[in-house]
Amino acid sequence: TIAENIQHLILATKPLVKLFSNPEIMATNWGKSNRSSRKYKEVVALYLKHIGIPGFTTKHYTPSNMEFTKSELIGNFNNTNKSLLDKTSLLSEEDLDNYQIPHPLIGLMTCKEFLFFTHYHTVHHLKTIRKTLENN
Repeated sequence: TIAENIQHLILATKPLVKLFSNPEIMATNWGKSNRSSRKYKEVVALYLKHIGIPGFTTKHYTPSNMEFTKSELIGNFNNTNKSLLDKTSLLSEEDLDNYQIPHPLIGLMTCKEFLFFTHYHTVHHLKTIRKTLENN
């Protein structure tokens, strides 16, 4: 449903907000990257290559509580994304290339790569929502 897609995006983005709030947590838990960040198209291709792996589940990002009004859900989505933008703006370009965090499917990604993925992932779900609206 539309609500499930929006809630999924919120659940997938909230951990980034928390991690981007404290880069030292990223450095302590996963070290710093020893390579250059991949380009947007490379990140998308890597994700698409891995998306069909059998047994992979996104249970942590699957909505369970759907008791939100439409305005609450949209507000949560907007607030979560604004928080991510705010936290990202506090990081330097060097930070985005150096700090890394694990993606549940791809493995360690730099913060910049994770932002590329988040953009692709969000647009993908927004296209799904648009198609649903057009078909109703």
